[in-house]
Amino acid sequence: MYKVIRVFKDKYTNNIYAIGDSFASDEPDRIKDLLSRKLIEGVSDKDMPSIYSVADEKYYQSMVKKDLIKLLTERGMKFNKRQTKLELIELLLQGGE
Repeated sequence: MYKVIRVFKDKYTNNIYAIGDSFASDEPDRIKDLLSRKLIEGVSDKDMPSIYSVADEKYYQSMVKKDLIKLLTERGMKFNKRQTKLELIELLLQGGE
């Protein structure tokens, strides 16, 4: 798996990749070209955010703090009610499924 380290437009798909996006290709020459141009870098799969965690984060952002607390309680996760909304979201993203 590869991570985008400079914004670029893919010449084959016309997709625009932002910094931090994941990039995959079955073409070794394409990967070699992008690596040599320092547009991407290799990372382990565990270091890449999953599509689900990005979607989950957007979902959690749309919730109010009260609902986040309810969700954490239902999942049996430990938290402090004084934590900020962002901290509660981080707990949900790290703690699971």
